[in-house]
Amino acid sequence: MLQASSLWENVLEIIRQKVSPMTYNNNFKYITPVSYKDGVFLIATDSETVYDTVNAFYVNEIRRILEDELHEGCTLEFVLGDPSDLKVPDAPPAPYLNPKYTFETFVVGESNKMAHAAALAITEFFPETRYNPFFLHSGVGLGKTHLIHAIGNEIYRRFPDKKILYVSSETFTNEVISAIRPNPNDTSIRTAQLRRKYRDVDVLMIDDIQFIAGKASTESEFFHTFNALFLENKQIIITSDRPPQAIPVLDNRMKTRFSSGIVMDIQSPDFETRAAILRNRARLERVDITPELINAIAERVDTNIRELEGAFNTVVAHAQLTNSRITYALIDRVLRDMVHTKESHRITLDMVVTAVSDYYSIPEDEIRGKKRDKMIALTRQLAMYLCRELTESSLKDIGEEFGGKHHSTVLHACETIEERLRENPGSELQVAVDDIKSRLKNL
Repeated sequence: MLQASSLWENVLEIIRQKVSPMTYNNNFKYITPVSYKDGVFLIATDSETVYDTVNAFYVNEIRRILEDELHEGCTLEFVLGDPSDLKVPDAPPAPYLNPKYTFETFVVGESNKMAHAAALAITEFFPETRYNPFFLHSGVGLGKTHLIHAIGNEIYRRFPDKKILYVSSETFTNEVISAIRPNPNDTSIRTAQLRRKYRDVDVLMIDDIQFIAGKASTESEFFHTFNALFLENKQIIITSDRPPQAIPVLDNRMKTRFSSGIVMDIQSPDFETRAAILRNRARLERVDITPELINAIAERVDTNIRELEGAFNTVVAHAQLTNSRITYALIDRVLRDMVHTKESHRITLDMVVTAVSDYYSIPEDEIRGKKRDKMIALTRQLAMYLCRELTESSLKDIGEEFGGKHHSTVLHACETIEERLRENPGSELQVAVDDIKSRLKNL
């Protein structure tokens, strides 16, 4: 069997031909091969920038190169941490989690306190599976991944002998495809290896489960994996960008199982939580910035935590590169383009319909049309409501967008949605409204 270092050298030779010298020198030189065992290739970096960049743009390409080199399926695990500190146990799997994502570094506020409490309770009761499955949903960049990594890190700290497996739904899907695709190896053997990997664990964490929806083979494999783990009282943790019942084209039996445990959500952070997040980051990174200046950044960026931290990093970088202190003037100058872009971003009626169509996987012509199917009618009313909320169009213009509807019909649709949101503030409809608004504002 190839050693990890030799295999990685082969990968780098191919990568050099595919990327620019600057990309290679700034990223791949800072990645260290750790181990290759039982079909799992583990690499690591202690650079957060390298970790984010490679995960975003190159991790799938690396996996494809590895599979070509090995002539078989391979799981790629990429870890953020000091490679010299990684201990590879004799018996896999190890909890390949982000060590920075802990409960200590998770800032609790009104928007996430219930989800945080449930996550903490899972670790306190473990190995008893009182909250199982744990289904966590929210929009992009609000802390889902951080919180489930925190669960994994805490369980591993208390029970280092337990087997914890964290993967994205994309990784799971790719491994199912690799297991069933025709090649010289026996498909039944590869499928058995896949099932052993995912079912011989104490904790299984799947991120962004919505991406398996509509993929029949992947859904079926996960359905049976879920059942096997659940019957053995193993902890299952799942994240998504929406509640189980709102995931389009997902098998109903999956929705039922996902909803059978505890379902929690994380909302957009309020000002106090945003400021607390930045204070915590400034403390950890030893940034010289006053509370008043932190508040100034928190007031300007109110979309999600990822953009908030990005704005903070941009301000700090400008101060460091110009060898200057962080001031109100610097914050205004650095964030002016970001804030201006968001304020001047004009949302159109067509953009709203497209966003609603994408969210519910319903064709745009049906949303604009006259079908009276219950789901389509509700989606149409929601689209009208969002058109009124997010655009400057009149009721008459909105009616024209939806097949020449009378302005009174549009008004009735808006009032219907408003009443439902008022009566059920934490409903799936509210989640849909928040998510679609966030997507449109971030276009």
